[in-house]
Amino acid sequence: MSVPTVLIIGRPNVGKSTFFNRLNKKKKSIVCDFPGVTRDLIFSYCNWQDHNYILIDSAGIFFDNSKNNNIDIFQESIEAKVKEIIPSADIILFMVDAKEGLVPYDRVIARYLIQQDKKVFLVINKSDYKALEYESTVFFGIGFSKHYFISATQNLGIETLLEDIFKSLDPSKQGFNQVDHQDMISISIVGKPNVGKSSILNALTGSDIALVSDVPGTTRDSLDHIVTYNKQPFLFVDTAGLKRNIKKANQIDFYSYVRTIRSIHDSKISLLVIDATEEITDQDKKIATLIEEHNNRIIIVVNKWDLIKKDSYTVDSFTKYVYDRLSFIDYAPLIYTSAVTRKRLHTLFDEINEVYSQSLRKFSKKELNDFVKHFAESSRNSFIKSGRVKLRYMTQDPEYLTEFSLFVSSKDIFKEQLVRHFVRSFRDQYPLKGNPIRITVKQLERIKVKS
Repeated sequence: MSVPTVLIIGRPNVGKSTFFNRLNKKKKSIVCDFPGVTRDLIFSYCNWQDHNYILIDSAGIFFDNSKNNNIDIFQESIEAKVKEIIPSADIILFMVDAKEGLVPYDRVIARYLIQQDKKVFLVINKSDYKALEYESTVFFGIGFSKHYFISATQNLGIETLLEDIFKSLDPSKQGFNQVDHQDMISISIVGKPNVGKSSILNALTGSDIALVSDVPGTTRDSLDHIVTYNKQPFLFVDTAGLKRNIKKANQIDFYSYVRTIRSIHDSKISLLVIDATEEITDQDKKIATLIEEHNNRIIIVVNKWDLIKKDSYTVDSFTKYVYDRLSFIDYAPLIYTSAVTRKRLHTLFDEINEVYSQSLRKFSKKELNDFVKHFAESSRNSFIKSGRVKLRYMTQDPEYLTEFSLFVSSKDIFKEQLVRHFVRSFRDQYPLKGNPIRITVKQLERIKVKS
């Protein structure tokens, strides 16, 4: 049984993203009273009364060839992308605005949809009160038998719409008993603007899901897409480029920033994309720090490697350069690739699996205690050698498996520098590739024996 795809389309600012967020319940699309805010196709995996379905929010469209594209320089690409996705949709929700009424662009879009021979539900949004429903009967004449009055902001009429959507679908498209998408390895693709994050996603999916342009900041929000490799599904999230100073960013940039942070937090692995043709900047460092601070697994993807002149030393010297600049994540593996040529891109899947599998490593009590003993015996630290601080034992967090507690006799003496040395030594023995290691030093209280 397959999962149905429901596509929301309509001209700008009719409430598509508000409706999408109402069903998605994750505030995934950007909502702002500015036409054309959603630039990409935003995918979400939703559930309603045990029905799983893929919900797609699209950018505002006009489908009018005579219109000059001065509202948004990407309008032509946006509309081509929406037209490309229409054939794969099981249900199209054509959304209009009850308050604004029928406008010429609604008729143009309606004519195009009628020609596509798809199941189209006319969704008359912003029907916040009964009087608007009577005024909106003018929409009935544009060619669709199924029409629904809803209010995305007030949550009115949506249940009836969803009920009819699933009633209209073939039994094989009801979306029951699907695999939980949370079981998949979710991967966030992050980096500064224009390093090729969307191009990487498009190369992985083999489609033009994310809008690609030479203009920085083309992706405004986070885009989800499932990629299957060797029969294993991976959930990729392409995020908006993190700008240098979010305090100076506009409202839309701020929402995208929040979504990016949430994508890092919600994903199991983050791919930090850097541009091989540019120097690693403080901005790259800050983004890497964000991933590290969120305690997420990390893989560094060096994109545009095809543009670099190479000799037998190039990879080694560039690897050293990356780890020198990003020394605090020197445990992250590097993948050299190109979204254009796709060379070595397939190795990313094996690397993801390896990094993720290492994050599930469970240590025995003996392994941890043997390491603590070895560290104490081999340490050159004066406090440890003199016995002023004694290392007792180490435990692994039962839920966050790369987090550990180290119990010592004197926490105050065990300074941050010594903690870092302990982590490096632990990683030398147990690399845990791509995984941050957290050590929390705890004071082991002495048990007073009553005399």
